[in-house]
Amino acid sequence: GAGADRSTAAARAAAAVEGVRSRLRAVNTTMGPLLGYAAASDFLRLLRPAWWILRGYLAAMVLGYVINDAGPIGLLPRPGGSLLAGLVIVAASVLGSIWLGRRTERLTRWPRLTLAAATVLLVLFGVAGFAAADFRARSGGFAPAYVNANPYDRVADVYVYDENGRLLENVRLFDQNGQPIDLGWPQWCGPNRPASPYRIVRDGVRYDLDQTNVYPRCAQDAPFGGPGPLPGASSSPSPTGTPSAAPTAAPTATPTPR
Repeated sequence: GAGADRSTAAARAAAAVEGVRSRLRAVNTTMGPLLGYAAASDFLRLLRPAWWILRGYLAAMVLGYVINDAGPIGLLPRPGGSLLAGLVIVAASVLGSIWLGRRTERLTRWPRLTLAAATVLLVLFGVAGFAAADFRARSGGFAPAYVNANPYDRVADVYVYDENGRLLENVRLFDQNGQPIDLGWPQWCGPNRPASPYRIVRDGVRYDLDQTNVYPRCAQDAPFGGPGPLPGASSSPSPTGTPSAAPTAAPTATPTPR
């Protein structure tokens, strides 16, 4: 019946547990002479105080990790960036771990299992923290620097001035292959303007281009003022466009021989 099946399953589980225990006892006896003791457990008992201290330190690190909202793990907990508070937490955790270690043998079954599970979690946390600290030490502790390859990505608008300091409007830029150069942000001067025809003629061919990258987009924000010559700029060229003749130096009188 069902009761017989449960008894059989319980017997099998008990046999499996006993088998594991017998193997552990064999390993304990075999490893003992390698450590200089009759059994390895005799050597491990000597390390219990050291483990109590390490357990308290790991518990303090977990507490600091939680307080700092899962921030980076260092060598000491720093709740709120305070080293003094971290030292106090470590001291209290170590003392509490020693107190618990001296009373572990008095615990009943379920508290022992709970302590064993917490110990496994502490060990896993310690291994992960050690791996993270080792990685930071090997990498020099510096985060990779990302260098911006495009020096013009912060250019919002383009302002072109002629030789007399006048701001040129409705300017369009092209590269050596005739491709438009688009710099700046289309919405720099409020909402994006609708496209309007912009025509140029080259080699007898008319090109109808949109006006989304005609400069300046915001003439009123020109760094050196709007249209018109800048103060101190050179004078305008003559209307005919021909350069004025440079003044000639007055001829020097040649001395006559006496």
